[in-house]
Amino acid sequence: MRNYIKFFVVLIFSINFALEANTKEIPSSFADLSERLMPSVVNISTTTTVTSKSNPLPFQFPPGSPFEDMFKDFGTPQERKTSALGSGFIIDEKGIVITNNHVIQGAEDIFVRVNGYKDFKAKVLGADAGMDLAVLQIESNEKFKTVKFGDSDNARIGDWVIAIGNPFGLGGTVTAGIISARNRSIGLSRYEDFIQTDASINQGNSGGPLFNMEGDVVGINTAILGQSGSIGIGFAIPSNSAKKVINQLIEFGETKRGWLGVRIQRVTKEIAEFEKLGIPRGALVASVADNSPSDKAGVKAGDIILEFDGKPINQMAELPRIVAETNVGKKVKLKIWRNKREITKDIILGRLETSDDFKSQGVITKKPKEDKIEELKISVRLLDKRDIQERNLPKNTTGVVITNIEEDMIEVGSFIGMAVMTKSEITIKDVRYDELGIIPRIFRRMGVKIERRGDDIYVPAQEHYEIEKFIDGSILTVSDAPWPGFTPDLLSIILVMATQAKGSVMIHQKMFESRLFFVDKLIDMGAQIILCDPHRATVIGLDHTTELRAVTMTSPDIRAGVSLLIAALSADGTSTIHNIGQIDRGYQNIDERLRKLGAKIKRVE
Repeated sequence: MRNYIKFFVVLIFSINFALEANTKEIPSSFADLSERLMPSVVNISTTTTVTSKSNPLPFQFPPGSPFEDMFKDFGTPQERKTSALGSGFIIDEKGIVITNNHVIQGAEDIFVRVNGYKDFKAKVLGADAGMDLAVLQIESNEKFKTVKFGDSDNARIGDWVIAIGNPFGLGGTVTAGIISARNRSIGLSRYEDFIQTDASINQGNSGGPLFNMEGDVVGINTAILGQSGSIGIGFAIPSNSAKKVINQLIEFGETKRGWLGVRIQRVTKEIAEFEKLGIPRGALVASVADNSPSDKAGVKAGDIILEFDGKPINQMAELPRIVAETNVGKKVKLKIWRNKREITKDIILGRLETSDDFKSQGVITKKPKEDKIEELKISVRLLDKRDIQERNLPKNTTGVVITNIEEDMIEVGSFIGMAVMTKSEITIKDVRYDELGIIPRIFRRMGVKIERRGDDIYVPAQEHYEIEKFIDGSILTVSDAPWPGFTPDLLSIILVMATQAKGSVMIHQKMFESRLFFVDKLIDMGAQIILCDPHRATVIGLDHTTELRAVTMTSPDIRAGVSLLIAALSADGTSTIHNIGQIDRGYQNIDERLRKLGAKIKRVE
């Protein structure tokens, strides 16, 4: 009995000792740590000159008034100064300051306030929009107190952290919390690997440091969830991700990121099953840039990158960051899943910043002039050299390319697609059914119930629709062909419909140059699409188990525009479509017509 008592006493003592040890890890105060770190954290203010027009009239028109646009160009141009506030921290006694790029972007003058009272002018040594980082140099010969970077890889969920910064211009503010999550991506950039924290971060904290309990910087505060201020979720760039970029900005004034030359998308459960990959992992190659390192190494659209330079790719978002952090010119091995087996490719990394792919981002190429033939209800453009090459035509071939068929049949197909995607019923009047050719048959093969009622079409509401399957296991292919074949203008509608169907379908653009260039937007919305090559895409339907996400997009042409509109109508949330003039070209007053059908749609001029 005495032995049991001794054991019990020892056990209680051990438990108490363990609790005491854990209690010691909880800081009783952050005062000493804050006092030590505050001199190294700075407030940043910027000034920018903007030009606006003063109103020469003694009155204002209400928003939306037809007179508002009439008089908007009246007025006298006036210049005024605007200011912005942010935070930063000093990493070198000579006055090198780290902050966010968005804090100083476009600034004419930058001022750094040290210790809450002393102002210095600063210049930009280098900035990187990709990771939202900037390096400043204080213009002073003084020596400043510094902080150092810690190892963010050792930061764990649940660790205590403190944030020091300049929220709302108040300066010298300390907030405390824990690391609430790791490896967060919120859609701001392609290199996201944020540390999430519940330490209060507000507007003005941008660029400020996130410290661990040793006083080392483990993150750079850069984003908040929502627009109204802290709601207990803030995001910081991990120090280990930032250090290499910062060192390059200090040394070269610019970044030198590794570059593969591929567009990638997430490998979903359905894609993994389709490719017999097992568990979803890796990054699916949607397309390969011409003359890129991947192109030269033989990487193809449809490949799944499983490993890069010995590092396994578990999530798609890991690949851009790992590639970017790898030295330009390095020879690395790619492990790829192709044709249901693993292969290896050797690849020499290029530099992102000097690539044609990077240079062309945001550049709008001039489109060939199109002419509209009213009598035939078509639009055409002259045949060019690219058309001749793509279609293997004789070199001396002349003629025109039909770019658009403005026939009622296109609208018929579009409204069928809208009804199906939104699970709505619709009756389309006076469709000239006998002139629709194989269009109704193709929609039926996609699983759509279509009833002919005289010269009208009735489409009942359908919760689910299943794509036609074949006994041998192959999937349906829908391709365009000259009339009376399936018009190419409806391929985009079929593709969008397929995103929420049950089953899979191959979309093959044969007649014209590829019009599948809007697929990336559908992928951003959550669609499961494998872009096999510029002319073919395999769509793996979601069967309405997951709704598409609302996004901001641009309408590149009529076909893509109305397809994106259909996707937006079915998506969860509010989407914004720019360049709607393209949609107006083929669908006049489409917003008014859709509102009459019950759609929540608003035109914003």
